[in-house]
Amino acid sequence: MNHGPAGRTVSPSTVRGWCPNHVGNSFNIFNGMKKLWVAIDDITITILLFAASNLRDREIGKQTHAYLLRHNIQFEGMESNLIDMYAKSNMIREEQAIFQWNAMISGNTQNELIEQSFIVFKEMLEQDVKPNDVALASIFPSCSQSGSIAIGKQLHYFAIHNLFENNVYVVSALVDMYSKSRIIDYVESVF
Repeated sequence: MNHGPAGRTVSPSTVRGWCPNHVGNSFNIFNGMKKLWVAIDDITITILLFAASNLRDREIGKQTHAYLLRHNIQFEGMESNLIDMYAKSNMIREEQAIFQWNAMISGNTQNELIEQSFIVFKEMLEQDVKPNDVALASIFPSCSQSGSIAIGKQLHYFAIHNLFENNVYVVSALVDMYSKSRIIDYVESVF
């Protein structure tokens, strides 16, 4: 069990208990756990990927995958669960390339290989692979870590131009980038 603020206790087994009969509610519980600052473990992620697979729900699957990347969560069998979810959601072909690009960008950023994450992002664009919300949310931390706010602002414009300005993952990454760079005016403009 994990304890949130003010002594709140939530068990990941709550998600597991809902999954067999109320698959769609599992994601709502997951979102509630995040709001309570409850740590999310590999069991919870596995259950969410299972739910996304059974519902053939692209959005739940993509959001869960984005959460994995942003929080550097890795566990045995994760790749198999992701592939199963993408296959059952009929996204294997269209997501195969973006999946690899996202993993490379995120991995480089998390390992503080900042310049390499920019290079991979640029190569992605050069190969006409359109970045999705996960790619954008993964590259913004590189901007704040390297002090490359000019690049971050360009990517922010790209996000707006490509209709990602209301995407929760992109907005969170933008707020994080601007606040870590101490550019509060831009933090407010994101909203």
